[in-house]
Amino acid sequence: EKNISEAIEYLRRAVALEYDRVDWRFTLARALAETGQTEDAIHEARICLRLNSQFKAAERLIADLSVRDGTGE
Repeated sequence: EKNISEAIEYLRRAVALEYDRVDWRFTLARALAETGQTEDAIHEARICLRLNSQFKAAERLIADLSVRDGTGE
């Protein structure tokens, strides 16, 4: 069974313990996006870019969410 809310909580705990895990942060960003938590998803994706400026998937996620959210960032 897919429990995204629970997964989000586990991922938040995990990245709190290991801040620089870009893969976990991006998974968290995608899960947040999937549950409509756009601002939080963009925030996590931006952290991914601070940790790895070449992370194209994070750039795409931010762009997609910005258009979807109407912020046009």
